[in-house]
Amino acid sequence: MCSGGPSPRSKSSNLVSMCACGSEVNWLPNQEGVKARNYKGNPIAPFMAKKNGKYSRSRRGKLQPAQMNLSFTAVGNGTNYIDTSLAASIANRRFYNQGLNWSVAGFTVTVTGSTTDRGSVTVCKIPTTWPAYNAWKKGKAMFDMMNEQVLQEEGSEIQGKYHDFKIYLDEQMATGSQLQTSITGPANGDILLPTDCMYNLPTTGEWDFSEFQIPNEGGTPGNTVGYKIHMLGASAAGSKGLISGYGQSRSRPQEADPNVPVTSARDFYNDLFDVGDNHEEIRTELVNDNDEPPYPVGADNSAFEYYPGGEFQLPSTEVVGYGVFNSPAGAVGSITAQRTIKGGNFPCGLIEIKSALPGITFYDIIVHLVPGTHRGYLAEPMEDC
Repeated sequence: MCSGGPSPRSKSSNLVSMCACGSEVNWLPNQEGVKARNYKGNPIAPFMAKKNGKYSRSRRGKLQPAQMNLSFTAVGNGTNYIDTSLAASIANRRFYNQGLNWSVAGFTVTVTGSTTDRGSVTVCKIPTTWPAYNAWKKGKAMFDMMNEQVLQEEGSEIQGKYHDFKIYLDEQMATGSQLQTSITGPANGDILLPTDCMYNLPTTGEWDFSEFQIPNEGGTPGNTVGYKIHMLGASAAGSKGLISGYGQSRSRPQEADPNVPVTSARDFYNDLFDVGDNHEEIRTELVNDNDEPPYPVGADNSAFEYYPGGEFQLPSTEVVGYGVFNSPAGAVGSITAQRTIKGGNFPCGLIEIKSALPGITFYDIIVHLVPGTHRGYLAEPMEDC
């Protein structure tokens, strides 16, 4: 690749020299200064990088402007949710699909008011495990296949421009959440909306969560039932769990590996070298010790499956960090305190905030995002995880 500069071996001080790549370069001054030109007289800008046979003006993608600090007010005692893609779409007037693995630098929690006891704020998320990512991918694939039945008949032009696969974090969010409507009185279960420094709530547009439309439900022909979709925990009456469904759709490994015949201890090959009296004991340890995985596997003919984040194994969120606010037990006083909580990767940008702050109606929390090349943010598609 041409570096755009003369070779250090240039023997003359004139305006013709050899480029580092071996081609002749003319250094021709013009009204804008000196520019490098190749043997054809075409300019070679020093900052140009050749890629796929073409020249680009930068080696890296340009960072788009985006709001890096999203402010929210959360309920003092209860649970709230943040859908980062929704909040970023509102704050930037730019659509971000939910199927992103968002990078979050951290959280700043500020509590002001009177409290009667110690309190805490806990930030949680979808576990960053392979069952969670694979469950999302399979759920989206099934959702797309469901929609394709209609799109093949009527054409893709009927699909909404902002069509997206949007899920809830857990069954509680799916069945008991709503968009925040009050800045100073957020309700338990609210999906929080970003605010400005004057505590103004934004006007929202359309953000419809996805549903599975299951035909012939309950074995009744023509009975189509729509179900919301959540990631963690068991399927419920009105919502289907992705990780639980993913585990139930897969085959199981052997419960014991190796699975040996019960009579093989007296196999004659074993007896060929049985010159002592301890071979059977050694063999028993080899066969029985560590022949099962360190995680539970559903038994044969069992309906139970034990995938992390599913119905029977760690069905709740992963804890990211805590912010603890101390006040002497039983004392009443005014506090103004601030805590920071570390960040991490948040699948689908879904954040759960659990608060236990006696005497506090609401508090402030800022989500600090990371600059990157995905429309201003460091986020990657869930399909690529």
